[in-house]
Amino acid sequence: MELSVVIPNFNGAERLKECIPALLKAIQHSKISAEIIIVDDGSTDPSVSLIRNSYSSIKLIEHKLNKGFIPSVNDGVCACSYEIVVLLNNDVIVHEDVFDTLEQDFTPSTVFGISFMSLNNEGRFREGLKKAPFRLGFYKIKHGIQDQPDNLSRVHETFYAVGGHCAIRRSVFLEIGGLDPLFAPFYWEDLDLSFRAKKMGYKILYDPRCIVVHNEIGTIKTHYASNYIKRIKERNRLLFHWKNLKNKPFYLIQHVFFVLLRLTTGIFLLDIDFYAGFYLALRARLQHSVHFGKP
Repeated sequence: MELSVVIPNFNGAERLKECIPALLKAIQHSKISAEIIIVDDGSTDPSVSLIRNSYSSIKLIEHKLNKGFIPSVNDGVCACSYEIVVLLNNDVIVHEDVFDTLEQDFTPSTVFGISFMSLNNEGRFREGLKKAPFRLGFYKIKHGIQDQPDNLSRVHETFYAVGGHCAIRRSVFLEIGGLDPLFAPFYWEDLDLSFRAKKMGYKILYDPRCIVVHNEIGTIKTHYASNYIKRIKERNRLLFHWKNLKNKPFYLIQHVFFVLLRLTTGIFLLDIDFYAGFYLALRARLQHSVHFGKP
């Protein structure tokens, strides 16, 4: 199997010191032809010198100015040589056999993405299969340990492929336009990508045999205030539904009703983050309406 690995990086030199050796070990273990592409997004720490001096075989793309996660991933995928692309955050440590089943997983041409299982530092389950029932006007993401399949020896359909640890088909990624900049700077862009791929008839699968450790010390939590993160989550959750429910009128009517209800009652609950997120979503909708209506 031939494989490209794309890692977006911003001031992650210390995280790369753990991420890269584990990745190289996994590539050697699986005996695959692979390339590693790191997109450095204007780092001011020793990230670039680390890659150049210690890992000369890695293809380095440098953004002189910080562009953000979405352009970094899009640029990285565009630069790949191979059809199957693994997307990894720089704080993700892969298990040695993480790539062993990918060739089998991608044998059906209808598969767009494979999402991996992630564990925390103590080796306990962190993230895996995603379920998303539509309730009270929103897709409710369910991914707790109680929502996981009993059979961990095979793949299962999932709502979306997690952008920080997954594998995708490059040709489909490019065909549907990659990650949508509408969701910058972060969150919900991977759900939107998977949702668009599924609308074109592709499947998104979860393979619990592909295991990684996610240290949860990544760029977002170390560079952004918690209130800002909450408001961006609210904004992008709204944008995702406004963009993708236009062909589901019954869902859209429910969504509008419950958004209006929350706007009306939120003042009594001091729901400041939702109000801020709604304002930001409305502004983004008006400024970037070109993105609405893409596949």
